[in-house]
Amino acid sequence: MDPFSDLPYLVHTGRELELMVAGRKPLVVFCDAYPAEACEEIIPEQAFAPYLATGKLDKREFVELLDRPAPASYRQLKGYRCVLYSTPEENWRIDAYIEMKAQASLQVGDRPAT
Repeated sequence: MDPFSDLPYLVHTGRELELMVAGRKPLVVFCDAYPAEACEEIIPEQAFAPYLATGKLDKREFVELLDRPAPASYRQLKGYRCVLYSTPEENWRIDAYIEMKAQASLQVGDRPAT
């Protein structure tokens, strides 16, 4: 039984590809620690690969480096890798997401350290 089936709204977690292929989700964003071993459960690149090969989906990725030292418990962390997928007609959403993240980073960078 699906633990989300009783919710009054559609949960997309774990169903991103299914929803994109059905035309119900135009943009998907996955992020993981950087550097990290590839993990299909976190960023399912292999699952999306056939749709990229046929041109049904577009992909972009970027790494956002930390602007301060990593937590003591995770010293190897250098930043976050984000992988974005969209349908070709909606790939403007990828650019909009990246711009939104860039603007948010600038805003956070303008704040004094506490």
